[in-house]
Amino acid sequence: MRALPLAVTVSGIAFAFLYGASWKYERLARWLNRPAVHGAWCGTLVSDYRAKDGVELHIPIVFVIRQTYLSLSVQSYTPTQIGTSMLEGMVQDPRTGETRLRYVFELTRHYNNENKVTKGAGELRLQNKASALKGFYWTSTPTHGEIRLKLMSRDCEEVDCFEVALERWPTELAGAAKEIPLTVSDQPATPSALSSAPTR
Repeated sequence: MRALPLAVTVSGIAFAFLYGASWKYERLARWLNRPAVHGAWCGTLVSDYRAKDGVELHIPIVFVIRQTYLSLSVQSYTPTQIGTSMLEGMVQDPRTGETRLRYVFELTRHYNNENKVTKGAGELRLQNKASALKGFYWTSTPTHGEIRLKLMSRDCEEVDCFEVALERWPTELAGAAKEIPLTVSDQPATPSALSSAPTR
């Protein structure tokens, strides 16, 4: 009987650790058979905002994803906007092993004295041995586009704005926004499945 309180105590400590610990360690994720997306991700956002003749904006973007065993949050930073997830979830296909990150977000723009809030949704596929995220997003304005991200570091605690990320990873983020053409085949489909994205 003495072993029972000890087992309960050990289980409680283990649960508390798993609940609160950030998933910086990939071995922990593999041990629990869950994909790890925790970290700072840098890449490109391709948007049809004010697009003309099939030419779209190419914008550097940073994702900061914080993940524990029971929680998940997504923040995004560009030179002019900050995005915060309101609803998020990881979806795994048991047949193929494919993992997708689905999220609903609120985007705030504080540029040229603007104070504009936009809502939207996104779906990103985890690929290349869990080192890249790629997918599409949609907003209520309405605009849509593609997001391509590369994992830069599992340590993301101090990355709280675009400027901090730019100092750390200038090669991946340097340069002003530019325009690049997209073919018709690159255009995303409508986000019918995202309205039912699972919570955490």
